[in-house]
Amino acid sequence: MSTHKIAHVSAFTVGAGGGADYHDQQGYHWIDDHIATPMSRYPGYEESRRSFGLNVLGTLVVQVEADDGTIGLGVTTAGEPGAWIVERHLARFLEGALVTDIEKIWDQMFRRPCSTGARAWCST
Repeated sequence: MSTHKIAHVSAFTVGAGGGADYHDQQGYHWIDDHIATPMSRYPGYEESRRSFGLNVLGTLVVQVEADDGTIGLGVTTAGEPGAWIVERHLARFLEGALVTDIEKIWDQMFRRPCSTGARAWCST
């Protein structure tokens, strides 16, 4: 069992034109082709997920560094707002935690908004 801990978490964004956001890709992407979404019931938004502007946030890259120098990366579509949340809020649940405590870390990050009443669907 590893005793290494998470030393540092950082987040940054990648400019438009690719990255994790399939809506921001040039040309065809299979997941953007006529898949029903909550917006597809409205005229003008039924053809493509790209039509309702999901690509406005940009790509978020999260870097997690362990105390032995090992680095892990994750990408998603949260842009600047996501980077702010990661660095100013969620990092506290990761930094200092054992790298193997994945379920505990996930649970803490999920339950934190529940503690403030921000998520009505959270269960105890």
